[in-house]
Amino acid sequence: MHRRAASGILPPSNPFRARVQRMETEQRIQTILGLQRQIGNSATLALLRRGDVTRLNGSSRITVQRKSRHPHFSGGLATKGKDNDFAVVFFRQAHGENAAAMSIDEFLRFIQRLITGTLMRSQTAPLMKFTTEVQGDSYGSFRYSEWCMNINPEIAFGSAKTVSEITEANLKELADTVYHETRHAEQIFRVLRARVGAMLPDPENVTKEQRWAVADKLRREIAVPFLVALQAAEHPLSPDTKAGKRLLSGAMAWEKSIYGSDAQYRNFVLGKSKENAQKMYKYSSKLYYSVPDDYNVHLPMHNMPLPQKAADYDTALDWINSLYRRFESRHLPEAERVLESLRKRGKSSGMEQIMRRHIQTILSAMRAILKTEGKLYTKEQIEALYYQAEAAVLAFDQAYRDLPEEADAWRIGGKAGSKYEKQARKHGLDTSSPEDD
Repeated sequence: MHRRAASGILPPSNPFRARVQRMETEQRIQTILGLQRQIGNSATLALLRRGDVTRLNGSSRITVQRKSRHPHFSGGLATKGKDNDFAVVFFRQAHGENAAAMSIDEFLRFIQRLITGTLMRSQTAPLMKFTTEVQGDSYGSFRYSEWCMNINPEIAFGSAKTVSEITEANLKELADTVYHETRHAEQIFRVLRARVGAMLPDPENVTKEQRWAVADKLRREIAVPFLVALQAAEHPLSPDTKAGKRLLSGAMAWEKSIYGSDAQYRNFVLGKSKENAQKMYKYSSKLYYSVPDDYNVHLPMHNMPLPQKAADYDTALDWINSLYRRFESRHLPEAERVLESLRKRGKSSGMEQIMRRHIQTILSAMRAILKTEGKLYTKEQIEALYYQAEAAVLAFDQAYRDLPEEADAWRIGGKAGSKYEKQARKHGLDTSSPEDD
C-alpha cells in the first residue's frame, strides 16, 4: 500500500496542469474543447477529473471538487482529536530547540515513538518497524507482510540533512503520509480481528492452542507476521456489541476490496496496467518537451537530424513502442475482462457502479492512446499522445483513490496534514510547495 506524491500518481510537477490553471477563462475552454476533439469526452474528463470544469467562470484556477464516495469508518486514528494531537507534537518536534542538530534518522525514530504511543493507547494495531528506502514517486508505504512502514527519503527529505532543513511542504506531507500508512496498518489488523471473530464465535472459551492455530491460519492466508496474527487472535471483533458492529463495517468493506470479490478489480487498478500507463506518460512527456516546436517532418524519429538528441529519442521510442504492444495485447483485454466480470454480477451496489465507471474511463483513455498507432512523427501527434497518456494516468489515479481502503486512508491522513498546516500557519509558516504557485 503506497501513498503517492502530492498530485497522486503524477510527478509532483505537472506542466500541463500548471499551464491550464494559469490560462484565462476563454483559453481554458478552448484547451478543453481541443482535448475533446483529440482524445474524446471520457479521456478529457479523466484528464481534468480533479477540476470542476463546469465552473470556468473567470476564476484564476480550476476549482478542485473532491468528495468521498465512501462512508466514513470510525475508530483508531479516525477518533476525533487524535489527528490534532499527533500534528501538534509532530510540529513541536520539527521546530523545537534541537531541530537544527537533529538528524533525519533521529527524527524518524521520534516519529516511530509517536506512532507507537498512539497505537499502544488505542490498541488498534501492533507496533511497526520503520525503514527508509527509495521508492519511485511514493512518499511512503506500508508493507503488511513485514509489518513495516517505509519513508522514501528522496521525496520526503530531499537534500535535507537535519530536521530544520526539511521544507514546510515536505513536513506537512510527511505528517500526512505517516498517518495515512498507519491507518493502513489499522485496516489490515481490523480485517484480521474480524476473521478471528468469525472463526472463534465464543472467544471466552478458547484454549491457547486454538488461538495459535487461528493465528497460524491468518499468517498463511493474509501473509502477515505470526506475532501480528497472534495479537489479532487475542482481540477478536464480535458483532454482539455496538462497538464491534461499528468496527466490523469498515473491516468488511476493506476485506472485500483487498481479499474478496473486488480483489480482481483492485489488482488491475494497482497493477502492471497502471505502471505501464505511468511509463507511457513519462516517455511521451520526455519526447514532447525535447522535440523542437517547428518539428513537423514525417520521418521515423530515430532519423531526425539531431544527433546529440538521438539516444534520448530512441530510448523514448523503444519504450513507447513496447508499451503500445503491451497495452494492445495485455492491458486492454484485461480491462475488458474486469469490466465484464463486474457486469455479470447482476444487481450491483453503488460501489460496483463506481468501479464500472472507472474501468470504462480507463478503457476510453487506453483506446485513445492506441489511436496514434505508434506513428509519432509530428509535434502535434506527440502532444496528442502526451495528453492521452496523462488521461490514462489520471483515470488510474482516480480509481486508486476511490478504493475503500485508500479513500479511508487519504481522508484520515489528509486530516493530519491539515492539522499540521494549521499549526504552521499559527507560526507564520507556509506549507505550500513550488508546484502550487
